Amino acid sequence: MDYQYIIDKMPYGPNFLFIDRIIHIDQKKIISEYLLPEKSTFYDGHFKTHTVVPSILQLEIMGQTGLVAHTIYLLNDLVDFNVCCPLVTTIDAEFFSICKPGMLLQVESDIVYNRYNTIKAQIKLTNSKTQKLISQMMGICKLHKDE
Repeated sequence: MDYQYIIDKMPYGPNFLFIDRIIHIDQKKIISEYLLPEKSTFYDGHFKTHTVVPSILQLEIMGQTGLVAHTIYLLNDLVDFNVCCPLVTTIDAEFFSICKPGMLLQVESDIVYNRYNTIKAQIKLTNSKTQKLISQMMGICKLHKDE
């Protein structure tokens, strides 16, 4: 199934969108992939001797799929996303292994709860090739209405 309509509704520009494709989505789960670019200004100076993907960027990758894209899917017919924007409000994260440029990442997220335009999800970031867990987080996303 083509989930491009979800990616098209994401509130990010092309240089800050970290979903290449959505593999699966339903009321409880979303799985996506993102190929980290070999070169990016995000990596400059992090670290001097060998480049690793900053953990804050890993959080953004997980949050975009597991919270924002899933919120768009769940509320697509109920919310005007030109007026409302899904915002990540809370995270609790752990990091287990190094994430490097050029890796194909897989994000898998399971909804813990979905109520009152708020979702909470458990999200895992893995190396798609080896299935090794890189990081995980618990996060909450709420709708924010532009005022």
